[in-house]
Amino acid sequence: MIETERTRIVLLQPDQAHLLVQYFLENRAHLEPWEPVRPDDFYQLESMRQLIAKQWNDFLHNRAANFCALNPEGDRILASCSLHQIIGEPVHKALLGYSVSADQEGTGLMFEVAEAVVDFAWKNLQLHQLVASHAVDNRRSYRLLQRLGFREVGELPRYLRTARGWEDHLLQHKLNPLEAGNHGLPSLLGTDGD
Repeated sequence: MIETERTRIVLLQPDQAHLLVQYFLENRAHLEPWEPVRPDDFYQLESMRQLIAKQWNDFLHNRAANFCALNPEGDRILASCSLHQIIGEPVHKALLGYSVSADQEGTGLMFEVAEAVVDFAWKNLQLHQLVASHAVDNRRSYRLLQRLGFREVGELPRYLRTARGWEDHLLQHKLNPLEAGNHGLPSLLGTDGD
């Protein structure tokens, strides 16, 4: 668990699937323009249990770390922030993905959570670089990544299909400022991984 001023950042357990259902349903209209098209059954409790099981499998095999930022009481997801497609030698990188609840947008919460997850990537995973992309017209994501120290490196034409169709994305990149020639990719669990 990672603690920030306003959140507890965790990997959800299967018995917390209802929190994920609640988050996605409450924020469906808010997130839909930016995310891949999802079938209606995605929003069901069993689908969320399966998603959490897959996320744990990915975590245990050093492929991803899908975090949810809970309120201090632990009964509501305020944001999500994930490290996807973690790759070791020779690039030591991951893709950063994130979303924030509509009622938390503009409060600085997403920066607080993303900053903590980026710090986890540098200190715990010893990654060399993080990459993130966002729709060209998503100014909030652009400003968030810039504030986190990412730099724009290019445009990806027709990169992601959302409810709005195939969309161009801006690619942003950040190198690990703490890096001192790290070799090997440590396990997400703190031991040598496979």
